[in-house]
Amino acid sequence: MDEWLRHRLRAIQLKHWKGAKTTYRALKALGAKEYVARQVAVSSRRWLRNSDRLLKTVLTIAYFD
Repeated sequence: MDEWLRHRLRAIQLKHWKGAKTTYRALKALGAKEYVARQVAVSSRRWLRNSDRLLKTVLTIAYFD
């Protein structure tokens, strides 16, 4: 249940960032690697798909605590 909830929270966060530029800047500010930030930002409109893959490395459990 916790894993599903964090998955949805990551998707909501991506939705709030809206555009690719904003997503990229926010991920870099959170300490994401270059290729992770670029990959997520390129497909920024696929909230549910992105929230389960590379975004897990940036928005970890500690981020939501």
